[in-house]
Amino acid sequence: MKTVVCSESMEEYFSTLQQQVDLAYDVARRARKKGFDPELDVEIPQAQDLAARVEKLLADWDVEGVASRIRELSRNHDREEVSLLIAKEYAKLPAKSREFALERAIRVGLAVLTEGILVAPLEGIAGVSIARNSDGSEYMSVSFAGPIRSAGGTGQAMSVLIADVVRRELGLGRTVEQAGKPREVVARRQPAPEAHHRLARLGAPRALRRALAAVVTEPRLE
Repeated sequence: MKTVVCSESMEEYFSTLQQQVDLAYDVARRARKKGFDPELDVEIPQAQDLAARVEKLLADWDVEGVASRIRELSRNHDREEVSLLIAKEYAKLPAKSREFALERAIRVGLAVLTEGILVAPLEGIAGVSIARNSDGSEYMSVSFAGPIRSAGGTGQAMSVLIADVVRRELGLGRTVEQAGKPREVVARRQPAPEAHHRLARLGAPRALRRALAAVVTEPRLE
């Protein structure tokens, strides 16, 4: 991580802030160990930058070491580009299942996009599954929950683009309309056309509009 370039007085100020934060955490940990709270430790970890926040936010998703890779990519790419690049990389890393690899990649990409400070990457994505079209080809389905709203309009739309990027990275096909089941298809994809039209009016990139048509997005009421 880069060293902050500042005056000696500012360094002292930052050092004092860190000491006070460490003291507060120490008090909180000792209080938690008394057993009066649901958890015995402080749930919120300390992080010094975006990369560290992402790694700690997704600690349960096998992303150890992602912080250093985010910092490397950030030297030559903006945040939106990093979110797509890191998602592509994590889609190909070993995982216990293809669904886990897809879901982890989407969560990592969205966490970078939202700077590791929002709940959307954790609770806004309810699940990712792989299903089959009527012709036997595979497609990916992403279920979203209410907390995805915290990512804002751009984050919500970009999460679908990230999903489309990672499904292509793993060689999954796109959704195919089922001629014999029009009602089910319409109900399943109802959120996508609404988002598509909003994006079209806003002049969203063509790639993003294609993604909405390729990835099934399903709301999850929780």
